[in-house]
Amino acid sequence: MDVFQKNILEFNRQLGASGLTCSRLKLLSSARPDGIIVSGMGGSGLAGEIAKTVSQEIGLRIPVVSLKDYWRGDIAAAYHLKRPLYAFVSFSGNTEETLSGFRALLRRRPRPAMAALATGGELKRLAERHHTPLVTFAAAGLTPRQATGRMFYGLAQILRAADVIPRSIPEFTSLKPRAFQTAGKHVATKIRRPLVLVYTDETNKQLGYLWKIALNETAKALAFTNALPEMTHNEIVSLKRAGVKSAAIFLTDHRTSPRLQKRSRITEQLLKKWGAQVISLPLQGRTRLEKTWRTILLADWATYFLAKLNHRDPGETAVVDELKRLMKHA
Repeated sequence: MDVFQKNILEFNRQLGASGLTCSRLKLLSSARPDGIIVSGMGGSGLAGEIAKTVSQEIGLRIPVVSLKDYWRGDIAAAYHLKRPLYAFVSFSGNTEETLSGFRALLRRRPRPAMAALATGGELKRLAERHHTPLVTFAAAGLTPRQATGRMFYGLAQILRAADVIPRSIPEFTSLKPRAFQTAGKHVATKIRRPLVLVYTDETNKQLGYLWKIALNETAKALAFTNALPEMTHNEIVSLKRAGVKSAAIFLTDHRTSPRLQKRSRITEQLLKKWGAQVISLPLQGRTRLEKTWRTILLADWATYFLAKLNHRDPGETAVVDELKRLMKHA
């Protein structure tokens, strides 16, 4: 068993607060924020995206803004926030874009409510040096995209400390990752095409994005995601020519409106007619949070096996490392 596979099998251990180390979070008790700004790139940015998606069901009544960029001093004003809580998330602790914001706020007087979440690196060092609220966890051979559970529940600790969510968030440590293995292997054999497209409805488009990241980084597949009904007004035109080279994954939800379900089925039929390999995957879970973890497990297995089918290393991201190296010396 390789490390990547071991991480998938142990993913359920991340789906709770255990394994997290919290420091100075009491400093957030008087923050009273009117919004949350989560800065994070790549896999480290998924915690904020998930928090935004499940905000209603975890009792978060203030807006969540996901910042995937270098620091912008006007970010709070752009979203009409006067007292935001800033959460900086970086798996390695060395993400350039995330550090740009953290350093900018350290210079601001008075300093706003802010916290950091990392396994180590410069972000952890700065947070400790400047007595900033901090949540850490052990990297333990994980890649950033495989640590989504740790980072989401770490972000939840920050939100709890700021008193913007109830004291308890459902944990899913009882999920069985191995139960998704066979289905993941089956999906991998169905999507072995040069181009993979992932489609959802608007409500679940974040789940399509989770699939896209796994396809790009783990399987090294050219993959894109979009939502219905919008894609049927533009993107669908280009697919008639790309059909024979593409595979399409439709993430379906029984809660979707009947008309949209019908539109989705017709779209699937057209793509099949044009030569695309189409697979429909019903979303499983009673809540959006449960659907998220189940989606991640299926996507992780499918892209792991797709990487193996294509003789790729599921764990390596040498291209990203090369870009970071070139940026460091630019």
